[in-house]
Amino acid sequence: MTHITAAQVRHIGTLAKLNLTDDEVAKYTREMERILDYFTTLQAVDTTGVQPIAQVTGQENITRDDTVAPYDAMAALVACTPHAVQDGMVALPKIL
Repeated sequence: MTHITAAQVRHIGTLAKLNLTDDEVAKYTREMERILDYFTTLQAVDTTGVQPIAQVTGQENITRDDTVAPYDAMAALVACTPHAVQDGMVALPKIL
């Protein structure tokens, strides 16, 4: 059985910026001991011949080459205007 001290639980609580009460420290001490005991149980499992995997669906990332496509933002914006275009600029009607 793995032994976790109250001081270790308080330290972890401090790192997580938690203000733990004495009851919470006692509770989390028991819970952390059970979690670590479970890992001890898992270490006893024979995994000889088992390949390590990251996921089980077989999906793979689909990637593409990054290419720079020319894009004239100014021309695209000017093309959106309902007003006349003069020398690459929008010609607005005089309002004053």
